[in-house]
Amino acid sequence: MTDVLEIERAIERLPPEDYGKLRDWIENFDLERDATAASATIADLLDEEDGGEDQLIDG
Repeated sequence: MTDVLEIERAIERLPPEDYGKLRDWIENFDLERDATAASATIADLLDEEDGGEDQLIDG
């Protein structure tokens, strides 16, 4: 059995309250991951504007 199938089956057995908590966790996880990716993109754009200098390093 694969890990994904095990996870799917475990989710199917969750009580509604726990399922709601899992959904909230996944939503927050996705938001944090998207925010991190967006921050990296912005930093890259600023670096390009500055001729390649890293905007996140003092000096």
